Amino acid sequence: MLGASALAMAVAAPALAQSNQSTATQTGTNGAITVTQSGSDGTSTVTQGGNLNRATLNQSGSLNRSTITQDNGVGSSDDNNTATVTQSGSENVSVVSQTNDFSTTTVVQANDSNDSDVSQSGDLDLASVTQTGSDNESDVVQVGNINTARIAQGGDGNTSTMTQTSGLNEAIVTQNGNENTSLATQEGVGANTLNVLQEGDENLSDIVQGGAGNGVGTTASAGVIQLSNENTATIRQAGGLHTAFVEQKGGDLNTASINQGANSSTDHDAQVRQDGTDNDATVNQRGFNQLADVRQGGDGNSADVAQG
Repeated sequence: MLGASALAMAVAAPALAQSNQSTATQTGTNGAITVTQSGSDGTSTVTQGGNLNRATLNQSGSLNRSTITQDNGVGSSDDNNTATVTQSGSENVSVVSQTNDFSTTTVVQANDSNDSDVSQSGDLDLASVTQTGSDNESDVVQVGNINTARIAQGGDGNTSTMTQTSGLNEAIVTQNGNENTSLATQEGVGANTLNVLQEGDENLSDIVQGGAGNGVGTTASAGVIQLSNENTATIRQAGGLHTAFVEQKGGDLNTASINQGANSSTDHDAQVRQDGTDNDATVNQRGFNQLADVRQGGDGNSADVAQG
């Protein structure tokens, strides 16, 4: 352990001449900390307990701040975690907290004023956050076990909030336009999957899934696709084994809302495709084994499907 602490101090020491500050604390065993700050006025704090935790931080811009905590404070069940943070812009903020076992976080922030907050308190969770624009904000909270969250934001002023409260959930959010917002909450039993792709500006996607085995897209393809501007897609799924798909492109100001199942029904499939401007579609399904497919092209169309 002494060797790992010495390594952290040795790497961080040259940065002090550039007004960088680094604090590394290890109270566990066999931990390793590497801090490299080649910019100016950077601040880093790394705290590790447990056994075999690894933290790597590289900051090359100015006024960047990073906090990595891999220690639950009780001296047990905070082992084998890995955190890697790279910040190359200015005034970026990264906070990583991993307080159980075998979790991994990777954060990459370039350009300016990005904010990433990752909290993982389960086992075998994985979080990846990449923000290459400016003024983006990402919050990832994973409480259960074996959850995966991958967030990529390439434009400016985007916001992503991801909360997964049970196990085996998988979430992918990609936002490459400006001022897009993704609010995705997966709770309940678990094993839910969502994939959101927003390429335009000022789009909003709000997905809440409960129960088990619900899917909005897969790990290979997006379930919410918004490729134009100021579109809104809202999907609420409870119960289990529901699938939903929304694609909005070709025009602006489209709205789609899919609400399936509440807490007891299962096996619904709802799809909405809108190619045009100012279209509206609402699908509400209860009962079991319902199928809805809405496709609208052109402008100003409206559809309302309710099945019981």
